[in-house]
Amino acid sequence: MNQKAELARIQQQAAEWQSWCEQDARHERVYRQMQQLWSSASLTRSVRRARNVSSLWPLWWVGLVGMLASQLPYRYWLADQRTAIGEIRRLTLDDGSVLTLNTDSAVNLHFDTRQRTVELVQGEAYARVAKDPAGRPFVIRSAQASAQELGTRYSVREVGEETRVHVEESRVRVTAQGDPAVSVDLKAGQQVSLTQCALLDDVQDGVAEAGWLHNQLVFENAPLSEVIGELDRYHRGVIYLDPRDRRMLDKLRFTGVLPLDDTGRALSLLSHSLPLSYRQPVDAVVLNGSKNNS
Repeated sequence: MNQKAELARIQQQAAEWQSWCEQDARHERVYRQMQQLWSSASLTRSVRRARNVSSLWPLWWVGLVGMLASQLPYRYWLADQRTAIGEIRRLTLDDGSVLTLNTDSAVNLHFDTRQRTVELVQGEAYARVAKDPAGRPFVIRSAQASAQELGTRYSVREVGEETRVHVEESRVRVTAQGDPAVSVDLKAGQQVSLTQCALLDDVQDGVAEAGWLHNQLVFENAPLSEVIGELDRYHRGVIYLDPRDRRMLDKLRFTGVLPLDDTGRALSLLSHSLPLSYRQPVDAVVLNGSKNNS
């Protein structure tokens, strides 16, 4: 890429960064947080050295900050409501509806005279919807789908490029964001997974109530990797399987109930139910195939 093209690219990044800053006054807070982060980074020193040899250093700095911003969870930081890892929070909304946020989740609330929309930024939200005298629809909207209540209780969870909707009571209409023709009505005890443009599988029946609402994780013949994946969502450190025993551990399956508010106790219960042990150096948990806990 020649110097002229590179300059044009950096100027475009600078314009996009400026536009982002002007979209919301709260973005100024993220900008300050990023400045603090950069002040302690070695990359800042490199940028300062570059200033001595190039008159373009401000644009380079803006371009680099713009790239960093794309990797930072600023939408989570700026969300109206959010939870930390391991935290579950119940919110009573202005219309009387109750919204419960699961671990590491964030939402923005858009309530006005015409709508009641919950934007799921990340994670999982469970809604117990109050009847609205004005007849405003209640919708939880993720990047992949919108789920409009036709009843009262349901949850929406975003997992990577996928959204899962689980209905506990009455009905919910689920529509793909990228293709309104992809739509399905779910009744109580059903769930579905979808991307922006397609259903990932058929509607599943007989889905149990979300156990996390009661600080529990419920599993039925689940692979150990799935169990650990769920526990890891609530653990502030790292949980991983010992690679030396990975083949054996991958064959294990678990049926039972584990507490999500005490991952140490959950791992202890798991080790008493399956032929495995765990050790916890600092904030990491290592699972292996031995029954000798350390």
